[in-house]
Amino acid sequence: MSAAANPATSKKSLAVVASAIAIEGYDLSIYALFALSIAYTFFDQAGSATGLLLAVATLGVGYVMRPLGGVLLGLYADRVGRKAAIALIVLMMSASTGLIGLIPSYPAIGLAAPILVVLLRLVQGFFSGGAAAGSISFLVESAPPNKRAFYASWQQASQVGAFLLSALIGAAISSALTPEELNSWGWRVPFVLALLFGPLGLYIKRSMPDPESFKEARAEAAEPAAKMLTGTRPSEVLIGAGLSCLWNVTAFILLYFMPTYAQSSFGIDMAAAFRASCAGAATLFVLCPLMGMLSDRYGCKPVMLAAAIGLAVLIYPALAFVAEVPTEARLIIAQMGLAVLIAAYTAPISALLAELFPIHRRSTGLSIAYNLSTLIVGGFGPFFVTWLMIETGDQMAPAYYVAGAALISTVALLFAREADR
Repeated sequence: MSAAANPATSKKSLAVVASAIAIEGYDLSIYALFALSIAYTFFDQAGSATGLLLAVATLGVGYVMRPLGGVLLGLYADRVGRKAAIALIVLMMSASTGLIGLIPSYPAIGLAAPILVVLLRLVQGFFSGGAAAGSISFLVESAPPNKRAFYASWQQASQVGAFLLSALIGAAISSALTPEELNSWGWRVPFVLALLFGPLGLYIKRSMPDPESFKEARAEAAEPAAKMLTGTRPSEVLIGAGLSCLWNVTAFILLYFMPTYAQSSFGIDMAAAFRASCAGAATLFVLCPLMGMLSDRYGCKPVMLAAAIGLAVLIYPALAFVAEVPTEARLIIAQMGLAVLIAAYTAPISALLAELFPIHRRSTGLSIAYNLSTLIVGGFGPFFVTWLMIETGDQMAPAYYVAGAALISTVALLFAREADR
């Protein structure tokens, strides 16, 4: 009996893999949320815009390694197994994230401090390159046939859950500590806590079975690594990258970067910015499974298309609403409103992406498509919009960036194929 036909196995797979996915979202979240403190500690203690620019650039540096990590780990997942790849990724992401919290400051060890941060970000980037594809493949292949979008929606829900956890930690720390204490040692706490994810990787390696549908497909269509790469059609990769464009941009700009943006552009204090992010993330977390179920009923493409168009049209008015009267209440309203559209687009996307590629090379194809998008528009998104705001003085630069991504993904949706439900 396949995993997809066994409800108990499917639910166990969903719970464990959803927890494993959280480490990637947690890594991204805490770095982006504490970008100002990281800039102060490792790059520029004068607190200038240059220090912030260097900090968000370092966030993007890790994404240079994602395509390489995505290809190699995607091949590993397709040839060795889904659970082996996920376990390795969890262990390495946990270790590299925790070590960032232990690096001494620039005044203590000089140039070695930012160099170590960059090196660990490269390690994180390499292993996070295979995280999305491996977990998406596992979730879709473990799901009952009529619940593919619901199961796959936990890819996004888990990342948002990790963001919510980190935002709650950030809100608690920023409320309890003075700015000096936060910059000195407080920001390190959530990084060190990432080490707690390590045992989960060992559990997955020892206890979780690979989906039966994957094992059957691998046995029937065994291919050498070179064939897995060359057999992936460019059209599939381009459509997948286009679909991932808005997914990446909403994550990096409207979730991870939003607290920093609210502080630096609108003058909203850190604790208030974290509380607003928590409200938006909680809304998104609750809505993701519901949007997954909606997509199982009506199809992924219609739900995602409506959301993409909605984001393209409404992102500027939402940010302008906050800019007009920059208060915590307005920021909460904007983030919760945008969360509805983000959930409608990102909850079904994992199922639609998985359907682009055959099972036996799904993780490889997904990794190439997703990481291509992440490298071009995602990881360096905060850097681009920060640079644009500094150069032009226009604090609405994030709105233009999100709207452009929405238009690209809308075009990709028109070419994507979807399996019957």
